[in-house]
Amino acid sequence: MSIPTFDYTDKVQLTEKLSDFLRRASWLQFNYHDYFALSMIVFAKQHGTEFQIDDSYTIFSEASQGMVFYQLLGRPRGKQVVLHAFEEDYNRVLRRLYAQALIASHSTDNTFKLYVTEAGIHLLDWFSTTYIETFANDYLNVNWFDLKLPKQSADEISK
Repeated sequence: MSIPTFDYTDKVQLTEKLSDFLRRASWLQFNYHDYFALSMIVFAKQHGTEFQIDDSYTIFSEASQGMVFYQLLGRPRGKQVVLHAFEEDYNRVLRRLYAQALIASHSTDNTFKLYVTEAGIHLLDWFSTTYIETFANDYLNVNWFDLKLPKQSADEISK
């Protein structure tokens, strides 16, 4: 198995070769659920919600359970805040995105809020032509107080 190398002196050629490599690389798996979850993080604040990682690190030391993500629902003027746990399939997608550094967290007010990294934004742009039509339909039906992944499988959506 050879390790690909790239000449980075010619920026245009590097971009083309990297794009080609990433398109064919088997380790890079990005499906509609990934696109949907990243997009929900991007649009969440407009709908009065944010994403957060459980900050009790004792949870992460247990081998039987992975990172747990929550939806933080805030009411106007901060009068009521509700944490809503995601279903396991949504948590699984968020864990994978976190492990791939497509999302990250920053600490504010003793919480770890999620954001989409630059790499995640680039993948949203890259896959927009593939998924934007399906996403636009799903976006209209999003329940912002109880986010769930759409029912469609990645195979049903792939073009």
